[in-house]
Amino acid sequence: MRTNLKATRVLMIDASLIVLIAIVLVVSNLYLLDRVNRDLTGIDAVRLKKLDLIEQMKHVVRERSIVMLDMSVETDLWAIEAKSRTFHSLAADFIRARDELQSMSLQESEQKILQISLSIIKTTEQLQADIVDRIRDGRMQGVERDIVQKDFPLEFRLLGTMETLSEVVVDNTNKQRMQAKSDYQRITILMSLVSFVLVLIIILLIWRSLTKIRRIESGLIKKTDNLGWDATHDPLTNIYNRRWLKHKVEIQLNMTGTDSAEHALLYMDLDGFKQINDSFGHVAGDRYLVGLCREIEHGIRQTDTFCRMGGDEFAILLENCGRNAPTEIAEQLIDRIRRFTLRSDGQELRTSASIGVCLFGDEDVGFDDLVRRADELCYEAKWQGRNRIVIGTLRGASVPRGLLELPAAPASPALGESD
Repeated sequence: MRTNLKATRVLMIDASLIVLIAIVLVVSNLYLLDRVNRDLTGIDAVRLKKLDLIEQMKHVVRERSIVMLDMSVETDLWAIEAKSRTFHSLAADFIRARDELQSMSLQESEQKILQISLSIIKTTEQLQADIVDRIRDGRMQGVERDIVQKDFPLEFRLLGTMETLSEVVVDNTNKQRMQAKSDYQRITILMSLVSFVLVLIIILLIWRSLTKIRRIESGLIKKTDNLGWDATHDPLTNIYNRRWLKHKVEIQLNMTGTDSAEHALLYMDLDGFKQINDSFGHVAGDRYLVGLCREIEHGIRQTDTFCRMGGDEFAILLENCGRNAPTEIAEQLIDRIRRFTLRSDGQELRTSASIGVCLFGDEDVGFDDLVRRADELCYEAKWQGRNRIVIGTLRGASVPRGLLELPAAPASPALGESD
């Protein structure tokens, strides 16, 4: 559970970092695009506004000249007065457009040309005001000459200067757009580099996550293997345990009935092993059991299942062995156990075994019943005098006493006769 939580935590942390980096990338690029669009839109809006104000000022200049010219040829005094009022009201429109233009962020070149235009306007304003007053007063002498020779040249010069101002505004706007695009390209390159670095970081995070997950999985597999080994093996002798024997027997019991195969379960109890532990200690007894198990493994087939049932009791499952093989294998095991010795403190440790052999085939029986019957046969072998084999079936009688009785095992110097 703790390992699963650790794996989940690793995935959540790295996934959160990856999502955060992805969000930063998306937000940064969206912000960059929005900023560039706003800059370009703002530049275009300012350009259009400036050009519109310049056009308004040019319109006022033209209209004032036209009104003044109309006044010079008008004979109706009321019409002259009306046109005079129009002439003066246009000045307010010019002032409003001029003030709004000046309030905007003008470039130095734009400001310079605007000042030139305003200086010309001061001259034309005084000249036109004098001409209008003379027309209103009826003093027409020299009016036409002043309009044609003095005012018109100034107006043309003023309009030309304003046209130049418009061109400068457009040129400056184009430069600003180019600068904004250049800045966008530089920022794009920078963002690309940052994105590349972030992608590398994402790859590293993914690699780290996969590495950690593989490490965790390896640990889980190792733990599972260890748990699997511990669950099916005896920790002292490293042979199978009762749980694995039950698994194997139940497989055979489930398979029988279709091919009527014959199997056997050998239940083995060491004679007098208790004296080894009492006389030489449990460490020597454990060494003896480990060595004896290695010896027994050499006396059985590779397909046989050798298990420790507990203490000094063992079981061997012989699969598909027929009716003769169990007796031969059991006799060989009795002989191997009698001949096996282990030296401890200068003395030889040895013992013998009593074996109960239970033959079974397609009977409808459970594992516990089979083990109980094999244990009964083993107990009968002990009751008959130890160091011998008793064979029987699940429900049949055992071989009569005395049959298959084997020579007694040599007594260990420190061992008595009790079990």
